[in-house]
Amino acid sequence: LAAVQSAVGTAAQRVAEAEAAGAEHKAEAERLGVMLTAAKGEAEEAARALQKGKAAQEGKLEAELAAIRNSFEEERARLEAELAAAQKSQQSTLETESAAREEALRIQETLKEVEQRAASQQ
Repeated sequence: LAAVQSAVGTAAQRVAEAEAAGAEHKAEAERLGVMLTAAKGEAEEAARALQKGKAAQEGKLEAELAAIRNSFEEERARLEAELAAAQKSQQSTLETESAAREEALRIQETLKEVEQRAASQQ
């Protein structure tokens, strides 16, 4: 009976030790689970921050691109206006030159007529 009681006591002690070890393992598993959950939360937060930063950077780049595009369009419009003004000025100059040539021809013709009249009167 004493041997059975001793064996039961030993078995009970082993059960208690196993339960204690199981409780330690459970506590460790819970602690690791909490750490894993925290790490997952931190990773998600970092991903959100990265996405925000990426979106902000994309927005900044889009704004810079829009500013460059606007500047280019303004410069293009200015150059087109200058070209149109230069073409108009050139056309005006050509018209003035043509009118001056016509006037010079009229003057030459008038001069010839005057010379012919002068010669015929002599």
